[in-house]
Amino acid sequence: MAADDLSALSLTGLLDELASESPAPASGSAAAVAVAMAAALVEMGARRSPGWEDAMGVAAQARSIRQRTVPLVQADADAYAASLAALAAAEETAAEGRDEAIANALAGAADVALEIARAGTDAAYLAELVADR
Repeated sequence: MAADDLSALSLTGLLDELASESPAPASGSAAAVAVAMAAALVEMGARRSPGWEDAMGVAAQARSIRQRTVPLVQADADAYAASLAALAAAEETAAEGRDEAIANALAGAADVALEIARAGTDAAYLAELVADR
């Protein structure tokens, strides 16, 4: 992977990374970007809802979701790359440490994916609130 912080890339740069031959970043990073964008749109929608007394609170929650999701773009790419490395090294790793190394790498990747999913769920809930206004 060419970038150390995918979230610092331009949109074109991020898309180039996703389209590259490198296995990471991949779908999890793309999902994190989509969730962050959704949260930004929810924030905008809440701010543009005059007369709604909960608008600023919902906007603040959406901003928080966006801020916690952006680092997951890189975290997912790193966790996925670590999983691939652990799987590739499995043949050369002693049997007693192999399963633990693979399990730790895969658990790390799953943890990041779950954080992205939680953020997406939170953004969807807020989007429903904004849509009803």
